[in-house]
Amino acid sequence: MRVFVDARMAGSSGIGVTLEALLRTWRDNPPPFDLTLMGGGSLVAGIFHDAPGRSAERVRYVPWSARMYSPAAAVHSLSAHGARRGDVFFSPHYATTLNSGLPLVCFVQDVIHWSHPPRRGTSSYSRTYFAALRRRAAYVLTPSRHVKVQLQTMLGFPAHRVLRVPLGPGGTTDSPAPGAAMTPCAGAPYFLALGLYKSHKNWDFMLKRLAGLWLAGRIPHRLVAGGLGPQSARARFERTVAALGVADRVQVIDHVPASELTAYYQGATALLFPSLAEGFGLPILEAQRAGTPVLIADREPMTEVAGAGALLFDPDQPATFDGGVAQLAEDPALRAQLTTHGRENVARYSWKKTADHVTEVLERASGEGRGG
Repeated sequence: MRVFVDARMAGSSGIGVTLEALLRTWRDNPPPFDLTLMGGGSLVAGIFHDAPGRSAERVRYVPWSARMYSPAAAVHSLSAHGARRGDVFFSPHYATTLNSGLPLVCFVQDVIHWSHPPRRGTSSYSRTYFAALRRRAAYVLTPSRHVKVQLQTMLGFPAHRVLRVPLGPGGTTDSPAPGAAMTPCAGAPYFLALGLYKSHKNWDFMLKRLAGLWLAGRIPHRLVAGGLGPQSARARFERTVAALGVADRVQVIDHVPASELTAYYQGATALLFPSLAEGFGLPILEAQRAGTPVLIADREPMTEVAGAGALLFDPDQPATFDGGVAQLAEDPALRAQLTTHGRENVARYSWKKTADHVTEVLERASGEGRGG
């Protein structure tokens, strides 16, 4: 059995984190199948470089440069790459080939392209893709109950073909690398916020509320912001910060290695995660693993992922966000309690569990493809 993997999203957002974590877990715990990694370049090749117990025959690399969300990707065939009966195609995202000729197993990380389209036409495109996926996928994996329910109730996916497979505890290492900066704000207390600068991430709400707290002198903390996306997104973010008159309170970080990102978590008073829509919420678990308190919106799937290890605010009651931030800034006992509960919560998650579950589903799809 060979599993063909769409690896084009390596190094990109939470999808890339999921893909790379699965590949590293399979490297260290070889699965009962061979791998053909399609796209991803040197990043995915580097994961298996000098991997113990792995022969060159067990991992192959196939260039695949089809642009994400393009028709060319949707109709790509694997027949030229030696695919045969019993093989399976696996993708960590939904916008993949639907014409592989193999049983398809894919992760639907979220349905935000449909529920919160970033631009005109995105919703119609994603609805069309989801409809094709509903017909052709052997199994669809979701990281949370919330996304599973969305696929079933809003998009008509059959329940027995949608399986919840929680992700692992973020993409960072357990401890910062030697010499990593532990005080990225030059010793000043700070809150950390991570995520793409998109409307569903609720950045503008957070910035406006923080601006009010700063103006009232309620908190001395700065905000360290990262993961905003391309330069155009960062430019829009900085214009918003400037318009609010708080540019001197906000520091933007870019392209931080995982080990250094852990240091940013550990140095922060708390992670502020005001997002209104997610598929999972990896930064929540990254923060909890680093021992950092978390403030989240009282919305699924954030509450599902965080367990008891987060302070909640109601997005429809802005004052609850202000109160949560002030509590985290002023109450060390609360922070300690959230840290304890957060570490207990994150212990429920493991990339090994994730990889084992994905392996089981791939084997099941292979058996069904053989008619077994």
